[in-house]
Amino acid sequence: MTTTTTPQTQDSRKKKIWTVVGVGALAAAIAGAGAVSILNTTIGDNRFKAEVPTEGEGVTRGVHLAIAGQEFDETFDAITANRQYQREWVLTNSGPDTGTFDGEFTNFSQLDAALGDALTIEYQVTGDGIDTGFVPAGTLASGASFADATGISTIDGNETLTITVRVTLVDPTVLGTTPEGDDPVTLNVAGDFVVSYTNPFGV
Repeated sequence: MTTTTTPQTQDSRKKKIWTVVGVGALAAAIAGAGAVSILNTTIGDNRFKAEVPTEGEGVTRGVHLAIAGQEFDETFDAITANRQYQREWVLTNSGPDTGTFDGEFTNFSQLDAALGDALTIEYQVTGDGIDTGFVPAGTLASGASFADATGISTIDGNETLTITVRVTLVDPTVLGTTPEGDDPVTLNVAGDFVVSYTNPFGV
């Protein structure tokens, strides 16, 4: 997913700052000075940029997203068909305004295209009056974005959404054959759910 930032010289009423948040990205939110800090941290070799309020400062306008959950790190084997694992991430908008966002399950593993295409991705969203059930989102090698798959691209002010990602290996034979008496061939998959959103008020 490409993340862009509009020029800082634009009028503040027109600025939109693309912000990316990941698990743990807001851990140091209290550090810094001023009403709003720009926090940069690195998680799983991906760069996240989060706009956060400092301690003692309330969120009075804008969109302020945080996401919490556990990074995906599971092992598939060559003998178990339809092996699936899932993880939950909780997305919270602590700002008062509705925000536009998108997300994607991002793979950190070094997989070739054939293995990536063998792993299917599904998203489920639950929240106040929302339950999408699991909807297909392509494969690990060629996935659909969260918004394209679920049709959900906004989060209201002070709203929380729970996003569940399910990864399934339908046909384990793509991992190769296991000689009799040997341990099965395995594949480790690591990843995280990454969200990008716009803050209509900028920095």
